[in-house]
Amino acid sequence: MSEWQTWPLALAAVQVQAVAKGKKYDAALAQIAGARAATCGEAMPAVKLLLEGVQ
Repeated sequence: MSEWQTWPLALAAVQVQAVAKGKKYDAALAQIAGARAATCGEAMPAVKLLLEGVQ
């Protein structure tokens, strides 16, 4: 199989990965929906949840 023949397969794989990462990001955002913070210290728990959700 030539490089040109495998290119659509590689593109499809990248698209699948992007969709999966997008779903993880959406789920992480939903987890912190409504979070409010006036200081950095108050924001850190939500930031931690967001970062853990997208790992």
